[in-house]
Amino acid sequence: MKKESFLIFAAIISFHTVSSQQRTLQLGGKLINDLTLYDGYAPGLGGQLVYRIKKHGGLETGIYYKLHRTESIFYTINSAYVADVSEKRILVPILYRYDSKIINFNTGVIMEYFVGWKQTSGESNIKITSYHNDSRFGGSAGISKTINVIPGYILEPEIHFYYVFDQEDGGVCFNISFRKIIF
Repeated sequence: MKKESFLIFAAIISFHTVSSQQRTLQLGGKLINDLTLYDGYAPGLGGQLVYRIKKHGGLETGIYYKLHRTESIFYTINSAYVADVSEKRILVPILYRYDSKIINFNTGVIMEYFVGWKQTSGESNIKITSYHNDSRFGGSAGISKTINVIPGYILEPEIHFYYVFDQEDGGVCFNISFRKIIF
């Protein structure tokens, strides 16, 4: 009985040791360079969290602020006017992440919350006084490469694809992350 108890205890300790050695937490920032399907360039930045649960698998999330320029056409009885609006959005991705030594993959969902706007151009006699755009839900997938720049710090370039389901919009992002390994 003593031998079996010792073996069970040793197995639990070794599993916990191996399991905790595979877990890592990384915190940092991300610069977003988004090329949307319809509206062009949409830059952004924010904080990022990467939590590796197993040797290769984990979660990635963050909170990002993005400026999204849209071109709108406003109609009156006699004519149409074009005006540009800069939308301010907060993005919250929840992604599954697969890490390897060669290349990393992530896939999941993204929520975009509309938080404000500003008219950036248009004809002088057109002034937008009210503007609203709903929050959006989309899917995403990305490929990245982890580069250990100095001990404890990671630089990670990424190509990221996303699609917003309810707006039939999406794009490709060329992002770069810089993170510190916490544990």
